[in-house]
Amino acid sequence: RLNVSDGGTITTSTRGTGDSGDISIKAEESVNISGTGTRIEKSWVYTATHSSGHGGNLSISAPLLTLSDKAAIYSGWLPSDETKNNASAESMSKGNAGNIDISVSNSFTADTASVKTGTEESDGGDIRINASDLLYLNNSTVSTSVKGGDGNGGNITVDPNFVVMNHSEIRADAYGGDGGDVNISAGHFISSADSKVSASSELGIDGNILIEAPDADISSGLTVLPGNPLDAGKWAKTPCAERSGENISRFAETGRDAVPTPFDDWLASPLSLAAEQAMTHLNPEDFSSLQALLCLCESYQSIGHHQKALSAFSQAVTFFEKSADHGAKALFFSSLGDLYLSLGDKKDAETYLTQGTEHARESENPLILSSVLNNMGNFFASKGNDAEAAAAYKECLGLLGETEDAGELSLSKLKSKVLINIARLAFQHRTYQDIDIMKPVENARAHIENLPDSRDKARDLISLSLLARKIRNHSDIKNNSQSGRHLKLMISESLDKAGKIAEHLQDAHIASSAFGYLGQIYEEEKQYADALNLTRKALFLAQQQYSPEILYLWQYRSGRLFKALGDRDNALKACQNAIATLNPIRGELFRGYRGKSPSFYENVKPVYLGLTELLLEQSEDETLRKSRLIQARDTMELLKTAELEDFFLDECLTASQKKNNMPDTAAPPRTAVIYPISLPDRLEILVTLPDGIRQKTVPVISEDFREEVRTFRERLEDFSTRYKFFAKRLYDLLIAPLKSDLSQYQVDTLVIVPDDVLRLIPFAALINPETNRFLIEDYAVVTVPALSLTDYQSPAKKRGEILLCGLSQGNPPLPYVPDELKRVRDIMGQGKILLNQDFTLANLSEEFRRQVYSTVLMSTHGTFGASPEDTYLMASDSRITMDDLERFIRFGAFREEQIELLTLSACRSGAGDERAASGLAGLAVKAGVRSAMASLWNVDDEAACLTVTEFHRGFVRGESKAKSLQDAQKKLIYKEIVSQDKQKDLTYPAYWAPFLLIGNWL
Repeated sequence: RLNVSDGGTITTSTRGTGDSGDISIKAEESVNISGTGTRIEKSWVYTATHSSGHGGNLSISAPLLTLSDKAAIYSGWLPSDETKNNASAESMSKGNAGNIDISVSNSFTADTASVKTGTEESDGGDIRINASDLLYLNNSTVSTSVKGGDGNGGNITVDPNFVVMNHSEIRADAYGGDGGDVNISAGHFISSADSKVSASSELGIDGNILIEAPDADISSGLTVLPGNPLDAGKWAKTPCAERSGENISRFAETGRDAVPTPFDDWLASPLSLAAEQAMTHLNPEDFSSLQALLCLCESYQSIGHHQKALSAFSQAVTFFEKSADHGAKALFFSSLGDLYLSLGDKKDAETYLTQGTEHARESENPLILSSVLNNMGNFFASKGNDAEAAAAYKECLGLLGETEDAGELSLSKLKSKVLINIARLAFQHRTYQDIDIMKPVENARAHIENLPDSRDKARDLISLSLLARKIRNHSDIKNNSQSGRHLKLMISESLDKAGKIAEHLQDAHIASSAFGYLGQIYEEEKQYADALNLTRKALFLAQQQYSPEILYLWQYRSGRLFKALGDRDNALKACQNAIATLNPIRGELFRGYRGKSPSFYENVKPVYLGLTELLLEQSEDETLRKSRLIQARDTMELLKTAELEDFFLDECLTASQKKNNMPDTAAPPRTAVIYPISLPDRLEILVTLPDGIRQKTVPVISEDFREEVRTFRERLEDFSTRYKFFAKRLYDLLIAPLKSDLSQYQVDTLVIVPDDVLRLIPFAALINPETNRFLIEDYAVVTVPALSLTDYQSPAKKRGEILLCGLSQGNPPLPYVPDELKRVRDIMGQGKILLNQDFTLANLSEEFRRQVYSTVLMSTHGTFGASPEDTYLMASDSRITMDDLERFIRFGAFREEQIELLTLSACRSGAGDERAASGLAGLAVKAGVRSAMASLWNVDDEAACLTVTEFHRGFVRGESKAKSLQDAQKKLIYKEIVSQDKQKDLTYPAYWAPFLLIGNWL
C-alpha cells in the first residue's frame, strides 16, 4: 500500500539534455495520493525534464487508485521556478510529453484531481486508463492537450466497466496540430450535464471521440442538433399506453423519473466519500464494487434517474448480503435504503436503512456509522418521528467529533448536512421561539462558512437559505422584526455567496438556483427591478443545461415581475413559456424527495392561475378577447388534469381518456357549462352556451369568498337552518350573473366545472333569493372534473349486466343496504348481488374478470380522504383502494366495453377538505367509468337508499342521468318520498344535496 499525502512528491527529473527517467509504481493493495503541504500546494507523482529532453513515461499498477484534494499525476517538462505552482506536467520546450499508463484491477477515483500530459508546442503524451470496475471523476480532469504550436494532442484510452463523470473533463485538444483521439469503452457511461469530453483543434483537424457504452451521454462533445427534430411522440409506447389496452407496438424514449437531488429536502450522507475515507478498513474487492455503485447512485440521482440507480443496486443485493465485510454492507444497505426513501417507498427504506445501521455498528468504524446514522435520521424525520431523528443526528455529530483527524474535509461535508438536517428538524418540530430555531440555523451557517469553496458548499448554502426563508415566513418569526431582519440578511448573503462560488466553478445549475432564489427575496421586498435582473440571470443560467425543474419557476416569476412593473405583454409571454416548460415535466416534480415534496398548490397551481389571470384581462379587440377566453379555459383544463394526477399520484390517470366531442366554443342545446375561477380580487366565470363562450366578472376577495363557501358547507352538514343565508349569497355570486343568458337559451342542465373550495359544496342546494327555490328545482346539475376528461357521447341503447354490492354489517351498521340492492335489482330487471360475506375483494375481482358490467352499485362504508392511501371502500374482508377499483373496472376497458355508471351509496363517500373533494371529483376518471354518483359527506342510510333507488328508476326509464338525479332529489324536497321515521324531515338538503353526478350526464 502506497500513500502520498500532505504535499508529498514522487519524481524523476533531469536538468541536462537527456530525457527524464521513467516511474513505475506497483502496489499489492492500493495507491492513495491526496492533500496539500505547507510549501507544496498538492501531492503528486510526476516525471519531468527541466531542459530540452522528453518527459519520461509513468505507470501505476494497483487494485485501487485514489486521487483527491488537488492530487496530480504528470509526465512532461517543467521550468524549475514554476514546479510548485504549475497545474500540469508539460513540455514547454521542443520535447514531447511522456505517456501515462494506469492499470487498476478494481477502481480508480479522482476527486478534485488531475491526470495530465501536455505541452506548449510539441506532441502531448498518451494516457491509458485500464480499470476493471470503475473510473470515477469528480471535479477532475484527464488531459493530453497541447496549448500552442503545431503539436498534436495525445490520445486517451479508457476501458472500465463503469465510467462516471461529475463536473469533470476528458480532453485531448490541440491548437495548430490535430486533436488527439478519445476512446472510451465502458459497460456504463454516466456524465453530468456540465462534464465534457473533447478532442478539438483550434487550427488543425479535430480528433475522434468514440464512446462504446449502452448509456452514453456525450452531448458536450457533439454538435447541437436542430431545434425541430422529428416528433416521435405518436410512436412512443409508454406505461400509460400499456394500461389503455391499445394493441399497438411502439418505440419509447424514457426521460427522467424524478427531480434531480433537491435542495429543500433532508440531506443524505455523501456515502461515496465515506467509502473513500473508510477504504483502508474494507476488503478491496468489496470496496471496488461498493464504490462503483455509490458513485453510480449519486450520479443517477443528481440527474433525476432514480429508477436506473435502483436497478443497478438491485443487481448487487445478493452479492453484499453474502459479503462478510460489515463496513461495506453498512454503506451499501444505507445507500439503498436512502434511494428507496427518495422514491417514497418507506417500507423498503426502513428495511435497508435498519440493516445498514446494524452492520455499521458491527463494523465498529465511526466514519461509517456516522454516515449511516445521518441517513437513518432522515428516515425518522420523514415519518415525523422527531425524537428518534434527533437521537440519530446527535449520535452522528458525536462520532464526527471523535474522528476529526481522519478525512477532515469529507467529514466536514457530512457535518454540514447533519447540521442543516438538525435545523430542518427543529422547524418541523414547530419550535419557533428564537432560542430554539435560530441556534441550529446559526450553527449550520457557521460550519458551512468555514468550508473551502466547492459545489458542496454552494449547495449547502442554498439548502440552508431555503430553510431559513421558511422559518422567516412563519408567523412567530414575522412578528419578531429583529429575527426577521437577521434571517433576511443571512439568506441574501448565503445565496449571493453560493451563486458566486457556482459561477467560479462554472456550475450553471447551482448558480441559477442561487440567483433565482435570491430574486425571490427581492420580490418579497417589492424591489421588482432588482428581482427581475436576478431572475433573468437565473433564467439564462438554467437554459445553459437541462434544468426545467427550476427554469419554469424563473419564467413564472419573471411574468409576475413584468406584471408588477406594468409590462403586460412580456408578463403574458413569460407565463406562457413557464407553462410550456412545466407541462412535460409535471410527473417528475413530486418524486425524488426524502421528505414531503413541495405542495402542488404552492409550486404548480399558481403558475397556471397566473397565466389564466393575465389571459382574462379585458381586451378591446373582440376577436383577441374571445381567443384568450379559450386559452384561459384550456389553461385551467391543464391545471385540473395536473391536479388529479397529483392527487392520485398517477401520471397515466388522464392518458387513457377518450377524446371528447365537445365543441371548443359551444355547449349542447339547453345546456350551460359554468367554469368558475377564483382569483385574488375577483371571481371570473366562464360560461359556455349554445352560441359560444363568454366571461362574467364578479368582484369579491378570494379569502372572503372561500370563507363563505366553507361556512355554507359546514351549515349544511350540521343541519343548521342558517345555511340559507350563504345559499342565497353564493347563488348571487355564481348563478345570478348568468340568469338572463340561461333564460334566453332555455337552459335546463348546468354542467359545473368547480375549482378549489367550490368542490366542497353541492350546487344543487344554492337558493334563488327571488323565488326561494333550490337550484336543483330549476336545473339538473352535474359536476365534471374537467371538460377534456368528460365523455359527451350519449349512452348506447343496449343495457348491459348489472353488479350490485353491499355491506350492511360494520360500524355503524347500514340496515337499508339489503333492501336498496333488492329494489335496484327489481327496477333494473336483473343484477348480480354480492352482499356482506360474499362481497370480498377476490369475488369482486372475479366478477369483473368474468363478466362485462355496464352498471355497478356499491353500498358500503367508505371515504375519500386527503390522499390515495386514505381513499377507499370497504369489502367484507379488506379495503378496496381506488387502484383496486381501477384495475377491476378496466378489465372491461380491455374488451372495449366501458362501464356506463358507477354509484357509491356509502355512509362516508367524501371527507370535508379540498384535497379529498379533488379526489371525489376525479372518481369517474380514476375508475375508468363514463359517469359516477357519490356523496360529499356522511349520508343518512335511509336517505341514501331512497335517493339511489329513485335515481335508478329514472335511469331505467331512459331519462338522462342528470335528470334522473334531479327528479330523485326533487321527490325528497316535495315530500313525494318520506321517511319511515316521522321525526326525520328529508326535505332538509343535508339528506339529498350531498349526492353528486360526476362525468357524463346524458
